Amino acid sequence: EHGIGLLLGVNDIVLDIDDENIANHYTYTILQALKIPTSINVIGRQKKAVGAILYQTDENPKHYEIQDSSGKVLVELLAKGAQKVLPPSQFKNPDGTLDQFEWRKKFTPDFQFVSYAELKEAANHVAIFSMLDKAYPAEGGRDEACHCIARVFKSAARSNKINAEYATYFIQLLSMKNHDRERLEKEWGHTYTKANKITDAQGQLLKHFAKLEEKDAAKIAELLGYNKAEEEEVISEDWVQEELYAAPAASSLTEAAAVGRDWLIKGLIERGTYAQVHGTGGSAKSLMSIQLAVLATNPNSYFCDLFQFHK
Repeated sequence: EHGIGLLLGVNDIVLDIDDENIANHYTYTILQALKIPTSINVIGRQKKAVGAILYQTDENPKHYEIQDSSGKVLVELLAKGAQKVLPPSQFKNPDGTLDQFEWRKKFTPDFQFVSYAELKEAANHVAIFSMLDKAYPAEGGRDEACHCIARVFKSAARSNKINAEYATYFIQLLSMKNHDRERLEKEWGHTYTKANKITDAQGQLLKHFAKLEEKDAAKIAELLGYNKAEEEEVISEDWVQEELYAAPAASSLTEAAAVGRDWLIKGLIERGTYAQVHGTGGSAKSLMSIQLAVLATNPNSYFCDLFQFHK
């Protein structure tokens, strides 16, 4: 086993994809969506089509790596003092076979410049993709899982590159990798745009990705900057006690003080609000709801003496 390597200098950096699961065109696609160049200096081998990409970056960058809950390194940034094996060196696989490194995109000594912050964010997203891919749910929970990703991305505190277009791209790519044609054909930008702000990304992810390890959910939240967001969203317990749970005195509950309501059906449904119908299976809930909806459009309709329509 003989090979050659590159000793990285003060401005050299290598985006090294350690996880074979994502050392392929999926990493290419994520990097391109984040506007990270991938046209030159890409190293690969048979089992890792995209194993590493060489760049120039800010002076004296630090080594950075992301591990999953098992301690496996998914992706890392190799920096000054590290060595990177170059083609045509060979790699010995665990089964004893040899795998030769190749230039998958042409080599040039003029490495493309990408800031350290941008490369770090790109590494984060590649790792997030890997963890979510391994926990992608079975049929029946996939829609909610993809909605969850859109919501989690919407409230991400650490990125200015995540938007509705990127969220759609990421979710569709994840769906494609898992042969999920139904989610692949959906447009997720609307979900992203309409999503409310959340702070508990870890809880959301664990709820909708049943196979996701708790540590991996926490790592994804950390990589997206949720720890910082949660600190900023702390609510005073005194305020909660005084404002939310301050019950009115019983003596103040008079008919004269009651706020008037715009009834659709008096005492039952207010106009412009939501209502729920509960009952056992086969008790005609749907039939009654349809009947009420039809009656509500008729100025001469009658339901019963207790609940009367207001026009």
